[in-house]
Amino acid sequence: MMAVSWFFDKKSKEAAFWAVGYSLMSTGQMLQALRGIIPESIGSGLGVTLIFVGIGIIMLGFREFDNFSKPYAEALAPSLVWIALFFGAPQI
Repeated sequence: MMAVSWFFDKKSKEAAFWAVGYSLMSTGQMLQALRGIIPESIGSGLGVTLIFVGIGIIMLGFREFDNFSKPYAEALAPSLVWIALFFGAPQI
């Protein structure tokens, strides 16, 4: 629905942020659901990363809606921390 809303009102940047954010979150959840079928690094690693990035982009959409500044680094920081912890930590 947000993509359709943005399609009809291209000036509405918040709808674009929300559409992209929800699309990333749903893709991440799909990868989480396929964990037993696809490799763990893709299912958990990439899936949770997409969910975190989607949440950050949705937050940017809310800030755009309220005409606040958009801290892109703060929005993407949780996903970067997740990537560092998941892929950088030694496997036990």
